[in-house]
Amino acid sequence: MPVISKHLLFNLFENQHSIRETMLFNHVGLVCRSEKDCDRFYMNLLGLQKLPSKVLPAEKSKAIFGVDQEYQLLYYANEQLKFEIFLSDQKDWGDRHIGHTCLEIRGRETFFEKCRLEGLESVKIPRESSDLLFVKDFDGNLFELKEKE
Repeated sequence: MPVISKHLLFNLFENQHSIRETMLFNHVGLVCRSEKDCDRFYMNLLGLQKLPSKVLPAEKSKAIFGVDQEYQLLYYANEQLKFEIFLSDQKDWGDRHIGHTCLEIRGRETFFEKCRLEGLESVKIPRESSDLLFVKDFDGNLFELKEKE
């Protein structure tokens, strides 16, 4: 088995440490079917600003994702968070789906209730410390809700 010197190990750690300090979250990319439903969820419920849309040409989509299809891209953001939405009539995942986005929201119970009243699928799992709250947007993208401190 190869031996790694302490000096090399320290340099690897230092490089990883500097990467961590310069790394920032940029966006979450999701697939949705309807701009209207996106506006309802991301603007009306989440309160994000809608940014100018773009088109991802089929050749770039094929090079990046292996899908030879043009996509309209919608953007919703605030100072800390940005969603990049690919409009498509195709779901991005199968029946079993565990991928999700976790949002910290002040007043998460109120937000959860608003989503439920909008007819969105919502799940509340009781726990001793605090309930687990999940909602799905109009296209089935799953969001975990945590209380923002």
